[in-house]
Amino acid sequence: MTKPDLTVKEACAVLGIGRTKAYELMRQGVLRTYKLGPSRRDGVRIRRESVEKLRSRGAGV
Repeated sequence: MTKPDLTVKEACAVLGIGRTKAYELMRQGVLRTYKLGPSRRDGVRIRRESVEKLRSRGAGV
């Protein structure tokens, strides 16, 4: 069973990108995210469907 969403580190591994690019894509709204807990320190999760969509497009990542 796969986890529904990914950490930033996991998304980077799946997409073959670095953290800087991942955060850039998050700011652009390409990777949909949500926070765990009241602050970003508690964790950020990236929606798996946004990673899969980007991966399938091969959108210059």
